[in-house]
Formats: sequence, C-alpha cells, structure tokens
Amino acid sequence: MSLVPPRPILVTRPEEPGRLLTTALIEHGADALWLPAFDLAPAPDFSTVRSALATLSTFDLAIFVSPAAVRATAVLLNGPWPVATVIGAAGHATADAVRARLRVRDNVRIVAPAEDDEGGSEALLRSLDDAGIGVKRALILRAASGRDWLGDRLAERGAQVEAVAVYDRRAHALTEQERARLMQMRAQPIDSVFSSSEAVGSVQEMMPLVIWEVLQQGTAVASHTRIARRLADAGFGNVTVAPLRAESILAVLGATDGPQ
Repeated sequence: MSLVPPRPILVTRPEEPGRLLTTALIEHGADALWLPAFDLAPAPDFSTVRSALATLSTFDLAIFVSPAAVRATAVLLNGPWPVATVIGAAGHATADAVRARLRVRDNVRIVAPAEDDEGGSEALLRSLDDAGIGVKRALILRAASGRDWLGDRLAERGAQVEAVAVYDRRAHALTEQERARLMQMRAQPIDSVFSSSEAVGSVQEMMPLVIWEVLQQGTAVASHTRIARRLADAGFGNVTVAPLRAESILAVLGATDGPQ
C-alpha cells in the first residue's frame, strides 16, 4: 500500500533537493508539481570566492547554508578541506551534501542540527554551542543574500564574520506549460511545500492571483517554524512544520492508504 494525499501538492524547494522530493511524492501517488521558487546561477564574483577559499585554514568555522552552497563550493575548491576549519551545515541535507561532495578527511569536524531538530540557523547555532565550538573567524558560504541572522548572532559573540556568495539565485519565471498545469490544478485547494522564508515572497510574485488564492486555501508545509510564521503572515490559514521528506509531508497532509 502507498500513502495517497487528497489534494495536489506544489513543491517550491529549488534545485536537486526539490526535484527529488517531487519525484518521491509522485512515486507515492501524489499529484505533485515541482515549481522552484528560485533558479540557481553561478557565483556573481568568482575571484572573491576563490580568494576566500584560498584562506579557508584561517577560519575556525565555515558554514554551508544549503546543498547548493556545497555543490558550488566543491567545483571551486582546490585541495582538501583544512583539518582545523570546522564545517557547519544548516540542515541534514546540507550535511549529507558535504560528505558526498567535498574532499573531507575523517578528522574534519562537521556540525549540523540534531536528527530530531528541524534545522535552520537557530538549530545550527544550538548544535555549535552543544559541541563547544569557539569561533573567532567564521565564513558563511551562501547565495548573494540570506542567513543574516546567523552571521549577526556570531558577530554578537565576538566573531569576525565574512559572507561569500558561492552561487546566486533568481526568482523563477513561470513558463506557459507551468502556468497551464497550475490552472488545471486549481479546481481544489493546492497544498504546498516551502523550504525558505524568502521563497514565500518569490512564489507570490510569480503566481497569478487566482492561483495564489488557491494556495492560501490549502495546507502549507514548512521546514522550519520561521518559515511557518512567514506563511501565516502571507495569508495561509493552515500551516504545519515537518521534515522535507515525502513520508513526513504525506503524513501531515492526511494522506491515506491507496493502491500502489
């Protein structure tokens, strides 16, 4: 038997994690559409990135904000990761990408939110505290913006914080095929999945008003309470927090057993 959700699901998570999540939902019988909130692009300034990566060993901590940040860094990184530089990962998927993509030796320390934590900047900061990581210099590897909260908290603790854009992201523009698919789905409320607060505004801007209103009538699944608050502020009446795994999403959306 497989879990079948009662309504269509819109997945807004960008890049490979969003595509794979959508595929997993479809394999469970969901009527799911992948519509990334952002399209990812190369770093806006490769020379700045290379300069920062060349001095990795001078940082106590380097933080990856997403799997996309890991993949972008892996392409530009020359040589193995310095042993003395602790790696911070903002979520479980990011930590998995670090282990899969980077040349990290066994004695390099990787700190990520606990398995039972929802992930994000707050969770990573708690994990750094639990691990007793003292930070004098921190490097945040991110898009052109984002994770300001984490950088601010580290700076308040006396750390020198540098943020480098290892990739860029641009608001996705609806194709005619995607628009037509959305219009087909709007006969009933559409459930949705969000992986960042910034994605809420991006999706609202790209959507025809009639589709946005249908989204607001469905259940929005957020990967973090901060994102859930942003969705509530945007007019979503039913918001829930769950790990961004197909089984977890289907469970909170009230999926029922159906034929495989």
